[in-house]
Amino acid sequence: MYILIEYVLLMLVVRLIKILIDVDYCNIFFKAHSKKARWIVCIITYIAATFADIMFDSIFISIIESFIVIYSIMQVYAGSLDKKILFASMNVALECIADMGTSYILSGSSIIQDMSVDYDIQFEYYLPRQFIAIMLFYFLVIMVKNIYRTREYSDRSYRWLFFMILAVASIGIWYIIARGLISTEGGMICVGAFLLVMNMVSYKLYESVVDAYRYEKENEKLKEQMDIYECQISTNIENDRFVRSLRHDMKLHLEELQMLAAGKRYDELENYLSAMTESAKPLYNMIGTGNPSVDGILDYMCAKAQDKGVTIKRKLRIPEDVSLSAYDMNIILGNLLENAIENTLKTDNPYIELTLKYQSGTIYMNVTNTCISDQKIENGKYLTTKTEDNMYNEEAVSEGLSIAGRHKSGKHGYGLDNVRRCVDKYKGTMKLTCDDGKFVAEILVYVSTIK
Repeated sequence: MYILIEYVLLMLVVRLIKILIDVDYCNIFFKAHSKKARWIVCIITYIAATFADIMFDSIFISIIESFIVIYSIMQVYAGSLDKKILFASMNVALECIADMGTSYILSGSSIIQDMSVDYDIQFEYYLPRQFIAIMLFYFLVIMVKNIYRTREYSDRSYRWLFFMILAVASIGIWYIIARGLISTEGGMICVGAFLLVMNMVSYKLYESVVDAYRYEKENEKLKEQMDIYECQISTNIENDRFVRSLRHDMKLHLEELQMLAAGKRYDELENYLSAMTESAKPLYNMIGTGNPSVDGILDYMCAKAQDKGVTIKRKLRIPEDVSLSAYDMNIILGNLLENAIENTLKTDNPYIELTLKYQSGTIYMNVTNTCISDQKIENGKYLTTKTEDNMYNEEAVSEGLSIAGRHKSGKHGYGLDNVRRCVDKYKGTMKLTCDDGKFVAEILVYVSTIK
């Protein structure tokens, strides 16, 4: 009875793994209508197929069952009927090939040679057979997936071959164990060689994952810089259009001013000048330090603050040729100004003062904003008062994403932590103070090289 329970549990696990492989196979060629519907069908199919596995022990029924299972799963995917039948048949063929390969591998095993009608022996045989069959089947599915991906998307990444080597090594070890060769000198050497190969391949897989992660981070940095440049270009285009419009109308404005002055209509003259000054305000807001690493992020953040009714006073003195990382400046200035805007909007007098200056290889940054009285700073760290509802996903900035693309999150205090990490990279210092209704963030970083 105990062996029977173990046998049923093993069949449940085997069928679950096969269902997951079938889903992975379907994802190669089709796109699911609904993920929810897909998993509902998978659960129903899993229950029915497991029942059939327990009730029937026939190769013919097993083949029909495999086709029905994969075809049923394909019904929640978009695709023509003939295409589904074709790929379902190919899936069954792959499973049959895996079973034949398993039979060959275990054909001379000590388990089979000693197997009789004893149910315990049958169970001992079932475990390695199913393991090898699943490994071979998944091996074939991965090959199909990567061949299709290479042909369809011109993907020349061959990291999947590492997984193939691991699968072959695992099957090789099972083959040696099944044939009773583990106790021989040759068997021990082969197992040791397989384990060595598996460890080397695992390390190469780790290296490939690290390289892929590094490549992804570099792409994110490039995307961040593109977002900054896009923002700056859009602002410059808008300002250029405004200057062209102002220049076009300047002759008319001067004639009107001359006429008002000649007629001594000083009240109208004053009103006209006020209107011209108001219309020229976009020119006052334009940031033009000449350093693209600074101009892009400040243009965006200052425009965002002014749109929300925040008064900003700026003191900027950054040379055009000073070496600055656009990625790091985006994190530092973006997070400081984001926090300043959010905090100052809680007050009756939203006001931010920004100081940014370069001198003798150092960059000094100061962001001061009005704030409410419950700001807490302990051991130089700001204890945020943000809630789940008003938190911005500051982590997006730390990961190199566009500021405009942030979304709400439950993460707290990540923004200033990311700023501190960037400051530490430059061996700089960061100081936070809150006194007399003003929150002050001061940063000093060292820039050793000039472009």
